[in-house]
Parts: sequence; structure tokens; C-alpha cells
Amino acid sequence: MDGNDYKTCVLRLLGEKKSQTDQLGHELRISLLSAALNSYRCDSILKPFPNQYVTEEEKMFDFVKRDLNSIPALSELNEDYQMSDNCWQLLHWAITLGSFQLILRPISSQQITNILNENQSSMKNFKPTLIFEVVSQPKRSFMEAKERFGTFWAFHGSAVENFHSILHNGLVNCLNKRALYGSGTYVSSQLSVAIEFSPFGFGWNKSLLGKEISCVAVCQVLWSSLMSSIIGAQQLAAPAITIQYMPVLCLPSPCPLTTHFPPLLSTSLCFSFLL
Repeated sequence: MDGNDYKTCVLRLLGEKKSQTDQLGHELRISLLSAALNSYRCDSILKPFPNQYVTEEEKMFDFVKRDLNSIPALSELNEDYQMSDNCWQLLHWAITLGSFQLILRPISSQQITNILNENQSSMKNFKPTLIFEVVSQPKRSFMEAKERFGTFWAFHGSAVENFHSILHNGLVNCLNKRALYGSGTYVSSQLSVAIEFSPFGFGWNKSLLGKEISCVAVCQVLWSSLMSSIIGAQQLAAPAITIQYMPVLCLPSPCPLTTHFPPLLSTSLCFSFLL
């Protein structure tokens, strides 16, 4: 594809959205890319990285920043807008990458209400501004395990700069720097706990979402005999942890179940908090 092809594809994708609200999934993707790109840890967390900026010797982060900064607000793009081929290609990559879609869901929907009502205390002071569903095709192994064991909902908090990788690669244990209850991925049944690990950070300054956002991942976690042993062991180490109200749960790696994203987890929703 050349620059005109990327331009045509981008304008077609944006034209399929009927309103600015419908474009917020694209806006979130770009905001998360920008957050990772501008982090001092960009070399380790900007994964995947756009191939057009990779040479045999290095990843050209400065050129990605230059081109991303040259992209205007999505509402300004049309057939007459002049932008370099690299910018059109980068924008196309950002909004189409991955085998999933980000779909804005109303907070009042029944599924969201059921998830949030599982722990009423989570909602007293922390209510998401926007909720995006991560729509993808789950792996058959996860669906089979879900039918066998059942699942529960849990929240994962992390810095906004990490969510570009989380959306595309899942929750990778080796990137977790906390080990209070051992090595693994930390989740909680309480949104109020997860949000403590999701400080506001800078996204894309031209986004309708605003300059600063905070994100929390909502995951389906498989119940199994392994989960019972994990919770039992952690109850001994931390008496506050119970099956009903799980302030912190550490899912170790490796786990014997192969699932949609990381072991035991399927990332299904992304809560966004806006300043």
C-alpha cells in the first residue's frame, strides 16, 4: 500500500463512524500509543512497535513522535487534508492494529451493571467516565475452560502508558514490578483497589478524551482447583483476602491453563476515567 491507499482506508474507517462518540475507540487507541511512546520506558512497553520505523540498527522513536505530533484531531481529517504518507500509514496502523475492536458501551447496560454491582462499595467514589468493550474472538481453550470452571470478574490497575501493550499482548507477568504476594499478575474484585494503581497520565493531546486519562482493565478470571489453592495460600499470607471480597489476588505464572490473553485471564472491558 502507498500513502494514498492508507489515506483512503483511514478516511473510510473514520467515515463509518456516525458521530464523534463513535470515534472514541480510535481516539483511545491513539492515546494509549502516545502514552507509551512518550514514556521513559518506551523501549520496553511500546510493543507492538510500528515496523515502518524499524531499521536494522534501531527503532526510530523520535520519528514516530514527529509523525504522531503531525496528525491533527481526527475530526479535521478529510479528502483535502494534506499530510505526509508516513503520517497516514502510522494513523492506519494505530487504529487497525490487532484482531479486536474497542466499542464504547453505555455505563447503564445490563452487563456493566451486573459487573459493578458485584461489589457495591467499589462504586461509592469511583465511577468510570467511559467503558470500552474489547471485542475479539476468544480462544477455544478459554471458552472450554470457562464452561468447565466458570469465571468471575476482577479489575487490574496499571499506568496508562502500559495499556497499549496490555490491549495487544495481554497482562504479561514479566513486566509486573510488584511482588508483595509473589510473582504474577495482580487483580482485585474491588474497583476502588485497582484504581489506586492507575494514576492519571498523559495520552494524546488532540484527543476528544482529553490530555490526561486513567484506565482500568476488567478481566474474566477462571475458577478452578488451582484458583482455590492460590486464594487459600494468599489468605494465609494476607488475612484480608477472601473469596467474596478480594482486595488483591496474585495469579502466578506459569499456570496450566491456556486462555485468551494471559493464563487464567481474558481482558474484556476497559474502564476510562477522564479529568
